[in-house]
Amino acid sequence: MTYKDVQRLTGVKRTALQAWIEKGFIDLKGKAKGTGYSNDFTMTDIENIMLFKRATQVGLSRELTARLIKKERKKLLMFINSID
Repeated sequence: MTYKDVQRLTGVKRTALQAWIEKGFIDLKGKAKGTGYSNDFTMTDIENIMLFKRATQVGLSRELTARLIKKERKKLLMFINSID
């Protein structure tokens, strides 16, 4: 999927998404192979973007959220679901 697809599905603007990726908050499975190539987002990438967005909306820091997605994704999902 493209940036446009991800923006449509998640509501995250391309500039914000690019910043999250560049700062290492989102670790893409479909990361571009080099300069001049576009990222090809997987469903896991989209799920992680949505999870990152929601967790930061409820007050978790971006740094903590990124660590939890990488190491404790299931627990973070349970936490987010418990407050919705």
